[in-house]
Amino acid sequence: MFTITWKNAGVTLTNIRDTAAKCKSRILALRQVVERRAYTDAASSLVLPYDVSQVRTTQQLARRCRDAALLVVVGIGGSSLGTRAVQEAVLGTITPGMPVLYAETVDSDATAAIAKRIRSTVRDNKRVVINVVSKSGTTMETIANFLVFLDEFRRSKLVTMVVTTDVGSPLEHLAKQNDWSLLTIPDAVGGRYSVFSAVSLFPLAVLGVDIERLVQGAQHMLGHCLRTDIASNPALLLASIAYLELKRGKTVHDTFVFSTKLEGYGKWYRQLLAESLGKTQDAGILPTVSVGSTDLHSVGQYDLAGPRLVFHRFVTVDKFGQDVHVAKADGIFSYLQHKSFTRLLDAIVQGTQDAFSRHKRPFIQIAVPDLSADTIGRLLQMEMVSVMLLGHLLKVNPFDQQAVEEYKITARTLLGR
Repeated sequence: MFTITWKNAGVTLTNIRDTAAKCKSRILALRQVVERRAYTDAASSLVLPYDVSQVRTTQQLARRCRDAALLVVVGIGGSSLGTRAVQEAVLGTITPGMPVLYAETVDSDATAAIAKRIRSTVRDNKRVVINVVSKSGTTMETIANFLVFLDEFRRSKLVTMVVTTDVGSPLEHLAKQNDWSLLTIPDAVGGRYSVFSAVSLFPLAVLGVDIERLVQGAQHMLGHCLRTDIASNPALLLASIAYLELKRGKTVHDTFVFSTKLEGYGKWYRQLLAESLGKTQDAGILPTVSVGSTDLHSVGQYDLAGPRLVFHRFVTVDKFGQDVHVAKADGIFSYLQHKSFTRLLDAIVQGTQDAFSRHKRPFIQIAVPDLSADTIGRLLQMEMVSVMLLGHLLKVNPFDQQAVEEYKITARTLLGR
């Protein structure tokens, strides 16, 4: 289980309990969604960790792709951020086995570079898997990137196309016409809540992530997050504190991760929070991401001496997969001799928190035990339930995103659609 330390949040236990009590009915409703095991509710993403058939299907397809030399994920937003979050946390930004490239926005240089890499891999007589992911099957940026790759590589026997989309979408029809491998997303599951669906499970399984452990971690966390007691429900605790911080005028909520492998998780959470709750002038929270200790050298001055608008969540790791030591250091640097990087980072975290405390800048600490698939599954599930409960407290629907469609409508009009 995670350790959440909130003594420097600037809120009282009474406040937290009173706020948490307002979520009881919502928690009971979410519990019913899980018990029904049906994709019939806007919160149906909570059913995903229990969907054994989905895990089995993605594993079977992934096994047929494990001999590939390159994976290309074509998707944007919820279609890629969850995959990146898990991949980077569990495997690292440089994957130990198969390399993975992400085609997200319409960036000519980036797409051209990916096409060049595919071309080079095929030229070496090695296999490439292109996984195009779009829930609607019409996402402009995703379809544009996919069409570029399709035009050049559709006839190559070394390139395997895998489509992940909604049932009945234009992309599904295209996949069936071309006899490509097809994975579907439950209609009720929104993109930013889809990390435990085929959207992320397939590419992660291809890369070698143990997706069974990932969803088992999510299941275990749900056992805690559907309780009504803050002492045993970390999602309820986080939602209550976030609500109280917003009411205290902390409109910026910064997730400050003290592991470079968690930057992808921070960006995934940024979309989850902003797209779920940014619906009204009163409810809007601006989520930001910082990486420790790197960003202490970029935004640390603002954090400690700037406007008092920010609430920080420090996310730390108890045990890293490896540890590096400074073997020898002389003179002015002798204090570093024989010190491990874990000890150095612990000192930096403690120093940061002491400074924030002195300046009366509110923060909490979320300490995770490691960066295993099980732990990351728990972490992402906790965050999703927390946002659902925070939406209840703020009286906003955390599952729609009408404003996101506005730029798409204008862009398509300009392009002649």
